[in-house]
Amino acid sequence: MLGRVVLGGLVAGLAVLVAMVRNAGGVDEFAYSLFPYISSTYFQAFGSYYVRAYTCHVLPALRRAGAVAPAVNCSSERGALNVIVTGAKGGTVLAARSAIEIAATCGWCGAIGMREHGRWPPCQESMPTFKGDVLLAIANAQSWPAYAREHGGTVRCAVFTRDPATRFKSLFQYALDGSEYDLREPARALQALLPDYDKALAAMWESMGRETMRESHKVLMQSLAHPGCVQIKYELFERDFDAAAEQWARAWHILPAARDAVVKSVQKHDVKRKSVEALAREHHVSGTKLSAEDKRRLEAALAAHAEVQAVVAAQRRDLGYRVPYS
Repeated sequence: MLGRVVLGGLVAGLAVLVAMVRNAGGVDEFAYSLFPYISSTYFQAFGSYYVRAYTCHVLPALRRAGAVAPAVNCSSERGALNVIVTGAKGGTVLAARSAIEIAATCGWCGAIGMREHGRWPPCQESMPTFKGDVLLAIANAQSWPAYAREHGGTVRCAVFTRDPATRFKSLFQYALDGSEYDLREPARALQALLPDYDKALAAMWESMGRETMRESHKVLMQSLAHPGCVQIKYELFERDFDAAAEQWARAWHILPAARDAVVKSVQKHDVKRKSVEALAREHHVSGTKLSAEDKRRLEAALAAHAEVQAVVAAQRRDLGYRVPYS
């Protein structure tokens, strides 16, 4: 009797889980919806295993069985490593989720590293132990060139950059929102300082802002100096998503005949194509809770913080954005 009750509970729980995954739009969307409730250390570990299982094993098996459409022939070069690099709050979610779509479309094996902890500022990520065709070097993956040397092959690399002024502002708002599990406590501390945005900004800069901006910039500059890396400005995705996706495809030397399929595969991550309901679930979109007066105070605090101004101006020069920061 007890066994039947337990079995019934497991079956019912599985049915609920299947329904939740279906309603979310698939495993990846369901997992993404859990991000605010799970430490990014564990979420990154799940993501690493999921990406490998999905792109390297499950999809190839389904294709061999004829259960899904064949992969698109995206490259004439065997053994190339396709790398996507971003800094924290520089389009990491867009880069990661789109790279998985491209890997799935092209029949490539995806790889992403691990994080020792999920606290901010982000720690450096360790690299995968296996050779992938696509490497997600996001947030703070400074050791990706060593991974590329170890596994050989030509490097095809796209580096997402975002205006440092916008990136830092987004970082502050993201920390203030506390929508990520590991930022809940820091967010409460910052919110306790409001409405004094000067104090809140200074506290955030000391605790995580300075190092996050420095380390992210380091990985961007290191990557842009690497042979085979092409800069793609995040702002282009905001102006013309398809043109930016096409630029990414070219950076990865995807064959012209395959580019339309690759661009189409990532369009689901275009913010402008998403419904109001889908946008409401985008927990990585920060600052939506700020009033017009809050935004005015934040802008004034940013303008008054000399070190933020100096760091942002220097990073803008390095990355080819307009200077001065204003």
